[in-house]
Amino acid sequence: MEKIKYGYPVNPSNQKYTMSNNKVQIFINKREMSYSRQNMIETIYDFMPYLTIDDLTTLGNDINSKIEKIRQNERESREECKNIPIQSNRHDT
Repeated sequence: MEKIKYGYPVNPSNQKYTMSNNKVQIFINKREMSYSRQNMIETIYDFMPYLTIDDLTTLGNDINSKIEKIRQNERESREECKNIPIQSNRHDT
């Protein structure tokens, strides 16, 4: 049986965990649900009362890092779009 520390499995063999090692299923009222955004958010909210302060801190830091990465990618995408020349008469070339 795996030990749990800060909400993550503790791996005594130091093997790296990946999502391919785990099967994730969402059940609501004993029915397996699809991986919709709404169902995933509802599942996260259902687990929040059982998390420790350390778990919530880690989760908050992970969320903030993800938000910053998304914003950075959006900024880079906008800058790349500014460098694309407009070709209004492409059919004439």
